[in-house]
Amino acid sequence: AGSALLNIVAVNTTGKTDTASDKSYYEELLEENGYDPDKEYVSVSTGIGVSTDPNDAMSQNSLQLVQNKFMANAVDVFFADTELVLSLGEFGYMQNLETVLSDEFKEKYKDSFVYATVIETGEKMPVGIKIADNNWVRDTGWYGDDVTIGFGENARNMELALKFLEYISDK
Repeated sequence: AGSALLNIVAVNTTGKTDTASDKSYYEELLEENGYDPDKEYVSVSTGIGVSTDPNDAMSQNSLQLVQNKFMANAVDVFFADTELVLSLGEFGYMQNLETVLSDEFKEKYKDSFVYATVIETGEKMPVGIKIADNNWVRDTGWYGDDVTIGFGENARNMELALKFLEYISDK
């Protein structure tokens, strides 16, 4: 079966499934970056729904599931609505984009950054990029007008996660 090289978690999707949920969809990305799709694959989780409403018990369970994925280093690329990315950023689950993005990408996306102030440190940093107008995101049908991409603080394959951002930026 091989091993997951990149873990993509997309929360609060529309429920539409498309080819972007299939492992085979990412073979080109893997091959372009020197990986063998017969041995390694991209893991995609799209079935989790989370609300930021503290009174929604079912959603609280889903939020814990998402937090557990972050703590288990099982989130490389994260898609969600802006409010959820911001909230997870405040709790330190998201990468500081200032430290991981190339200068080219910082320049390209700076007007789309979502900033969070990390509760533990008081540090304000960009934790996500609003990308609702991205062709790849539109083609998946996963989101409507509000979608932000970010990267897990403990991403196992940050290099490939950034290549993925480059990949979807070129679509």
